[in-house]
Amino acid sequence: LTTAAGPTDGVPFVVVAPRFQVAHLFGAHPLGRYAVLVLTRGTSHLYRGRGERITETKTEGLPAEMATVLRYDDREPQLQSHGSARRGGGGQMVGSFHGQGGKGDHPEDVARYLRFVAAEVEEVLGGEPLVLAATTEMAAAYRRIAGYRHIVDDTIPGNVERKSPTELAQSACRIVASTSAARRHHVIEEFRNGNSAGSVVNDPGEVLTAAYDGRVEQVAIARDRQMWGRYDLALRRVASIDDDEGAVDLLNEAAAETWLHGGEVLTMDASEVPGPW
Repeated sequence: LTTAAGPTDGVPFVVVAPRFQVAHLFGAHPLGRYAVLVLTRGTSHLYRGRGERITETKTEGLPAEMATVLRYDDREPQLQSHGSARRGGGGQMVGSFHGQGGKGDHPEDVARYLRFVAAEVEEVLGGEPLVLAATTEMAAAYRRIAGYRHIVDDTIPGNVERKSPTELAQSACRIVASTSAARRHHVIEEFRNGNSAGSVVNDPGEVLTAAYDGRVEQVAIARDRQMWGRYDLALRRVASIDDDEGAVDLLNEAAAETWLHGGEVLTMDASEVPGPW
């Protein structure tokens, strides 16, 4: 049983269904949830929040200091040395190193550090947009290494170590709002212009089947509307569209399954959504 306020007109409604009604929650805040990852060669910090309020997320691995991550560096030092190498006391390899300075200065050190941070971040985040606060070089290196699909294109530049959480949140809000608007516009234009590759569909049955299969990258639904009906999991099709007893909100099903499989739910006014959604 779910009781909620309508997202646009404030009218309460009650849904009795086998799963929670969540579609109206996506995009309820103009920005929704987002995260900020502060990356430097010294350390990394992850913040999560909504609007202009963010708090630091601390886990076993974060914040991560680069020196700590590289403490047990297993790179082969002889590959980076010149001249002769010899064994020192305690069996430690000693060599004459060149070019890149100490530990943490070599590109492989930075890559190892960023791989560690990326793994920790991906354990924590649940699909919200991730804004990087870093130098251009560090941000580019992280994007190459990370597997998280929701890193936004723009970066918070400058001396990020000196920025307060409030300043980071303000910058991230502008970036996320701009990115969200651009993504909504892109999705709408794709629907309106058609898609010869078949990767954009607006048939409820096709969308729901793909959502249950985890194949939906983005779904656009109306925030001020429901679509009551039944989806047959065995037959993999919409069995009916009506509001008889036992019907569920098919928009809610599409939103929930897309989100559970790591996809993005875009909500907009019904007048903006092409097709029956």
